Amino acid sequence: MARVLLVEDDEVIALGMLRHVEAAGFSAERTASGEDGLARLRDSAPDVCVLDLMLPGLSGWQVIEIARAEGISTPLIVVSARGSEVERNRALTLGASAYLIKPFPMRTLVAQVRTTLEGGRAGAGATSAAPTWLLPGRAGADARGEQHA
Repeated sequence: MARVLLVEDDEVIALGMLRHVEAAGFSAERTASGEDGLARLRDSAPDVCVLDLMLPGLSGWQVIEIARAEGISTPLIVVSARGSEVERNRALTLGASAYLIKPFPMRTLVAQVRTTLEGGRAGAGATSAAPTWLLPGRAGADARGEQHA
């Protein structure tokens, strides 16, 4: 069973991601700070990491930079409300595998985790076969009841 590390400080979003990732058959653990996320990347080597950019302490940007500088090749899926082209390109250039713009449907997160895992571990500067960029929208559930981050 693939192991997914969720690094997200928003409790509601994190619990929703955790619930959907586990329901899809993945083993998931969550932490709320950049320092803890980096420590778990170092120590437990998850198969994929879902990483928010705006975290207390070390930012997601710093986590990406440090992880890649240390040779940690775990694929990193960035999730952020910050969705400018400059930010997406920066994250991918630093070594993120994909970039999802909040809010997004939880099934899109699960699909991106699967796609990233199928592509194997990404190295610095690598991207998944089809990085996901979603435009910002309304948080909550859509008309079909799909939960959004």
